[in-house]
Amino acid sequence: MKENKFAQLKQKISDFPLWIKEVLYVDIEKNLRTITSADEITLTENDLFQYACPQLTFQGRQELVNRAGNHPQELYMFLSLLDKQYSIIEIMLEKIWTLEEVATQYIMAYELGFVEQLPSKLSETAALYFASKIRVGEYLKKIGKINFVQLEIAINKQREYLAKDEKKLLGEILIELGFIQKKDLQSIVTLKDESKKRFDLNLDFSNDDDAKIELEKRISNLEKQNAALKTQLRAFIEDEKF
Repeated sequence: MKENKFAQLKQKISDFPLWIKEVLYVDIEKNLRTITSADEITLTENDLFQYACPQLTFQGRQELVNRAGNHPQELYMFLSLLDKQYSIIEIMLEKIWTLEEVATQYIMAYELGFVEQLPSKLSETAALYFASKIRVGEYLKKIGKINFVQLEIAINKQREYLAKDEKKLLGEILIELGFIQKKDLQSIVTLKDESKKRFDLNLDFSNDDDAKIELEKRISNLEKQNAALKTQLRAFIEDEKF
């Protein structure tokens, strides 16, 4: 079976010389530290929604075959790729969908009973956040950055501002109260904003054999075009003689 784009990308990176991978690692970590909190950098594969491989339920497999629910085509595409053991990021790159779109498909599939709940609480919470099922305050509470009492205090503080005709985002209030750091909010907002962006690798993954076949086709087409031009030129010369 042909490897998906993400698997091919990872293989290309794995094939890089060690000295290049070391430089990439340092540069990427440095970049991450400027836009995310330390907790985000130490996440494992299991904690990232992007790495998750949602499992189809029996009901989900039945729906994929029968399509009795007449759901949107995108949902069936999503289920079909899950049936092939694609992860979330592999689905994103395969269909050029945004993280928000894939998260929405996952939540829809889960609510319909077509997929099992993800084993990681952080990954499941991220899916809810990307799909706009929960907002910043609830997200922070679910991942353990703040507790229920702190969230309630911040909400009440926000109401006080509204009573004075002052609008203030909940995240800003949480920083003001000292419950979270500015970088905590920055990374969460960045994640949400970038979950709406489409990403296309737009890479040439053809192997040497594919490239050789393509080159031979081009040469054959050029030879045919050249022969046709020669025939037209001979006909033109013969006409000119008379």
